[in-house]
Amino acid sequence: MYAFPLRICLCLTLVLLGIAPTLPGSLEGDWRLVEQYYNEGRHNFVDPADELRLSFSTREGLLVGEVAWAGGLGSWPVYLIPDGFASIDDVTRFFDADSGTARANYRVRPAPGDDLWLVVEESYRLDPADDSRLLGTIHIAFERDGKRRGEFMWHRVFAREVDR
Repeated sequence: MYAFPLRICLCLTLVLLGIAPTLPGSLEGDWRLVEQYYNEGRHNFVDPADELRLSFSTREGLLVGEVAWAGGLGSWPVYLIPDGFASIDDVTRFFDADSGTARANYRVRPAPGDDLWLVVEESYRLDPADDSRLLGTIHIAFERDGKRRGEFMWHRVFAREVDR
């Protein structure tokens, strides 16, 4: 008789305390990079000493992302450089909770003394076979004087952090 209201109260309490577990099939939660491949290669470029973490959460009804890298924390998306994050422009973000996807497009400003822009399309989706894995692609194109000068892609796999 009282079981249903008690469950609701328990769930609401956990949510208010910020300790509620993430729901299966949701982007929300903390993710750790475990695999990264260049183009169609098979070599995993992830160094266990380099910790790249991605977190998605709901704030004021909107899904937002954060990236932890090299001792810093940035709002997703960010472009990683060895000691932190590069400056980016023209950012657009797309979240689709129904399909469990997040996408972002942005441009990385040229390094001082250079005129080569990086045009980045980044996307993440839950692995359809295992929602404890987040699959990502980062397509990077080089642009100079408005013309494409080459491109490549990173393929990423993140594992859901359970108790962090």
